[in-house]
Amino acid sequence: MRNERSKNILLGLLVIGLVTMTIAYAALSTSLNIGNSDTEVSVKGGTWNIILENGSAQPAIGDRVSWVGTPTLSNTQISGIKANFGSTANGEIKYRFRIHNYGNINAKITNVITINKTCKINNVEVSSANDTAICSGITGTLKYLGNVQKASGGEYNAAGNGVTIAQNDLLPAGAYVDAELTITAVDNVANRIPSGDMVVEFADIDIIYGQTNESPSALVTSWQPTYYAFGEPTTSDTNTPSQNVFVGLDTSGNKGVCIKRSGKVHCFQTNNYEYESQHVQDVFSDISCDVYSSYVDCDVSDFYCYVSSDGSVDCSSRADNSNCSVTSDGSVFCY
Repeated sequence: MRNERSKNILLGLLVIGLVTMTIAYAALSTSLNIGNSDTEVSVKGGTWNIILENGSAQPAIGDRVSWVGTPTLSNTQISGIKANFGSTANGEIKYRFRIHNYGNINAKITNVITINKTCKINNVEVSSANDTAICSGITGTLKYLGNVQKASGGEYNAAGNGVTIAQNDLLPAGAYVDAELTITAVDNVANRIPSGDMVVEFADIDIIYGQTNESPSALVTSWQPTYYAFGEPTTSDTNTPSQNVFVGLDTSGNKGVCIKRSGKVHCFQTNNYEYESQHVQDVFSDISCDVYSSYVDCDVSDFYCYVSSDGSVDCSSRADNSNCSVTSDGSVFCY
């Protein structure tokens, strides 16, 4: 047994793994495994190109916790994530990176992401109660550092800071998201020492992206205002008015136009064209809407709604002839 209280933690690779997709009758197969650096394939005008970038090892935290060497990030893999944990067996290391969809195809994580480890002493997996307890206190997490960022600027309101990366997470064409791998050691029993140098091996972590037909709007929770009025809302206007069309206001000061249709209230926020242009089509059905380069208008028997890339929204009800519009600067017009 060693008198020196030290545990070497050797971490495995973080890689984005094999991807097989189908677009129409053409199959896209992008291998993002170790040693493969070509991740761009074009089929019928579609470009598939998802890479890792902006890798950064954060300062180690804890007594005698230190990085061993410097991790290396290429387009498709992060390797060399190794650290020493010692003394109190408490501390953590963090490695930050970005997942960027440079292609023009929406992508979604298709696999269940697992973080598995094996603890060994003298190349034999630990079995004693003491060593097993120390091993159980060493964990890995893979989480987002913030929301998914839009290619055009701004952000979607998912995934969110601290949210675990998981199957079915979307990464729209052109978008990117920052993430962080954290390895934490926590020993809740004072002065517990392993029976020898403990090596903790983390298996490769695969994140597999595949093509999806889901709209980026799926990343955004439908806007829900708190105050409503036929005209300029105030913070005392908590009930929806009698008109079929009215204005909504949220607690952050954002405005939009709301409609009351078939017992439901649907609200379209200003200055959120990327989402609302799809949202209005979902409400009225695609066949009732005309999509142009800078606006979408939907004309049905009971309503007409217009959502513009300049940030404005306008809706009218044919049932009670109520109409409201809100411009990008927040100006409200109802009649």
